[in-house]
Amino acid sequence: MFQTNLFSVVAVTREFLPLLEKSPAGRIVNLSSILGSLTLQAMPNSPICADEGICL
Repeated sequence: MFQTNLFSVVAVTREFLPLLEKSPAGRIVNLSSILGSLTLQAMPNSPICADEGICL
């Protein structure tokens, strides 16, 4: 899981850094899923548990 979610993001970011440094408005934007939040999955009154029924 770390290979995809952490190390791959770092590798791709490193590859694009030269282009980002040349750009006048280079940005790094990381997106993730709300399902990645263990806090929300553990809270019985969270929207995830209410809608999906997947509480830990």
